[in-house]
Amino acid sequence: MTKTTRTWAICIVLCLLSFSKLIAQGEIKYKTFSYSQLFQMIAEEEDTVFELSNALIRINLQTDSLFMLDNDKPLRQTPLVINKEIRLDGVHFENPIFRSLKDNLSIGYLANIHFKKAVTIRNTAAIHITDCEFDDYMSIGGSGFMCAEVNVVEEKYGLKDMIEIENSKFKNGFKFFYNCNFQDDILKTTVSISGNEIWLNKDTNSTENESQITGHQFGSINLMNNKISGVGWFGINHSGNTFYLVNNEFTDLALTLSFYNFQPDYNLGVFSNRFTNIPLLSFPLLKWSDNIELKQFDQGFEFESAFEFLDEMKETRWSIGGHARDSLIQIFQETALIEKEESYSSKITEFGNLYDYFKQQHDNKSANQIYRQMKDLETSRLAYEFSEQPNFDTFFTWKINQFLKVFSAYGTRPSKAIIFSLYVIIAFALVYLFFPNHWDSHGKNRIMDRYRFFLKYVNRDSGIHEVYLEEQKQDLLNAEDFKTYLLEQGKTAPKFFMATAIPLYKWSVAGTNTFSWFLEKIDFLKGKWSETEPSKQSGKSVLLITAFLIALTYDIIIKMLNALMLSINTFTTLGFGEIPIKGLPRYLAIIQGFIGWFMLTIFSVSLISQLLN
Repeated sequence: MTKTTRTWAICIVLCLLSFSKLIAQGEIKYKTFSYSQLFQMIAEEEDTVFELSNALIRINLQTDSLFMLDNDKPLRQTPLVINKEIRLDGVHFENPIFRSLKDNLSIGYLANIHFKKAVTIRNTAAIHITDCEFDDYMSIGGSGFMCAEVNVVEEKYGLKDMIEIENSKFKNGFKFFYNCNFQDDILKTTVSISGNEIWLNKDTNSTENESQITGHQFGSINLMNNKISGVGWFGINHSGNTFYLVNNEFTDLALTLSFYNFQPDYNLGVFSNRFTNIPLLSFPLLKWSDNIELKQFDQGFEFESAFEFLDEMKETRWSIGGHARDSLIQIFQETALIEKEESYSSKITEFGNLYDYFKQQHDNKSANQIYRQMKDLETSRLAYEFSEQPNFDTFFTWKINQFLKVFSAYGTRPSKAIIFSLYVIIAFALVYLFFPNHWDSHGKNRIMDRYRFFLKYVNRDSGIHEVYLEEQKQDLLNAEDFKTYLLEQGKTAPKFFMATAIPLYKWSVAGTNTFSWFLEKIDFLKGKWSETEPSKQSGKSVLLITAFLIALTYDIIIKMLNALMLSINTFTTLGFGEIPIKGLPRYLAIIQGFIGWFMLTIFSVSLISQLLN
């Protein structure tokens, strides 16, 4: 029998017992005491256990000043120590806020009290606890038809239906449990549990090593700013009107969060919490009015429903500590979740609920994160299906999912496709760099030509500009031939041809002449290197090597740009006819073109998907 099954079985038995009690006794008669009278009775009790049932604790403004707060601080300066076990059943504490002339006092609190023994409070509609300390187990709860009786107490006696527990320390566990089984008996009480420190029992063999906050058809519960730690299990379960779990810290424990929207106007808020271990979650069908924050689950999470189909997980998931259960969850995620169809389908459904919720919120970032986790689970399932039934279809589907994950995060991040495209372009450009191609007119001779140019310069009397003009001789001859032909034939032609052709000639030689003029102005050798005075050789060596390195750097950059341009052209499948490269890279270019086509397709589809979202 699972933990959940046992819990509901106990609740049903308690309901029947409570109902039988009501039938036998008829209307419950309540005794009335003040706060001071209650604790006077506790002090005078000779037994080690103080028990009280069916009582109303009313406020007496003359005698109950120590149960008053001043600016949210207890007026009681020294803690009241209670060294008896307390058992209250059907005891309701009147706690409306009374204002004094100072307008900063409120009364009706169990404030600054140190309970040395266990405290059990059942079937109460109203109680306020603040700045108290509990050395032993603390339990507040109720079940069955007693919920209906609580509602009667609220209506008949005008009690404020509020349970508030704040700024207190629970050193040996805490349990809040109300189970109202029938729609007509739903308890409307509001519960606020805030600013407390709760430690679970350190003895892992103890039956009290499980704590919980449960309200079934209960009303509203606000659990805020608490620190809860320990090695056991802590369960939070609620169905009713509203539940807010905000800014709490859960450390080391095995945590289960279960919420059910039995009420049509049920609202849920879970945000700004910190979990050091992986919690088990069970969310209702979420609405746009709910508030669920994904980033608080930075350690990950798992869905409780996925475990329900695994007999070997049902019991152990409750009883072991947080870190041990994290290891169990990891094993479950890597094996059973993938292999068992029911668990896989259940988790996919839960993912879909969260995904739809974040889409309603227009939170695409969180929706994409959930979608990626869902696709990761699908990819793992496809790998398992291939192992069970190996064929091309299962293999291809599995590998496509893996490919989409790596290159576009399943279509949620088009930028990844661009980044990987750049990697591919650069990688192939490095290959093309060391092979000749038609786009580089100098090709592999570019650097050798640069050496030839400088060696010619240092071994001639002519200046560097003259060596440069000699290198450009063929281009200049073509221009001069054009000029000569123009002067000969242009005399008998319309003036239009001369007027437009002369500027064309000047423009064709302008770049060469300008650079030649620049080289002439910076020429520092002026003669052969071998004839340079020894005293000037060192300085001219530095200048000569610097000029050579600058020119060489320029050549290398141009060669790299040519290789990069060729790679971009091939990747984008732009093409200009024949592949402008020879040898092995010619075949690599075909492969790159196919990769480029595939990557650009993925980018386009991913981008369109995000735009549509």
